[in-house]
Amino acid sequence: MFKPLSSSYSKALTTHLAQGQGLVPIQKGDFFPLFWEAWHASFKNELVLKSFEATRIWPMERDVILKRFNNEASGEAQTGPSALSEGDWRHMERLAVKQQEEHNLQLQKADNKALKQAAKLYKEKIAEEKRVAREVAKKERQCKLAKKLGKRKPSQASSSKTKRQKHVGGAVDCAASAEDVQAAPPKLNSCGRPIRLLHKYNK
Repeated sequence: MFKPLSSSYSKALTTHLAQGQGLVPIQKGDFFPLFWEAWHASFKNELVLKSFEATRIWPMERDVILKRFNNEASGEAQTGPSALSEGDWRHMERLAVKQQEEHNLQLQKADNKALKQAAKLYKEKIAEEKRVAREVAKKERQCKLAKKLGKRKPSQASSSKTKRQKHVGGAVDCAASAEDVQAAPPKLNSCGRPIRLLHKYNK
């Protein structure tokens, strides 16, 4: 029974390779058509009966077994690709396209969210750098102003001290001149008597 199946499958495979001239590789999708062709060519009523005779197995009610195979074949035919209509295929294709579009939309939203987050972080970083730069510039201005004020105070103090010294020196000179005038000895005449000025000259 299996010898005819093997021979039929080898024949179908050889025919397939000859049609492709050995340039087309064998794929998984090629197995079932070749096997199905060999099955139909080998599993016939005459061969099945001969196999039972060769193995000395003779089913009393072979229709029970044959019906089981027929039911499985009909079930496979109903659930196979041919059971779907053209409208079903179009509907499935639309669903696949819709799912792909939704997936791409989600990816795009995720990318936009990541870009917005990165832009927000960049703006915050720039604002922080500007704030730090303003604080540094403010501190530098304060330091320069403090240095200028520190230089002005000693110069003002030295100028006021010089003015006070000049004022005190002038007062001392005036007092000394007055004492010199008061301490000057009286003038004498040729006789040795002091010369007295007239009353009108003393005014």
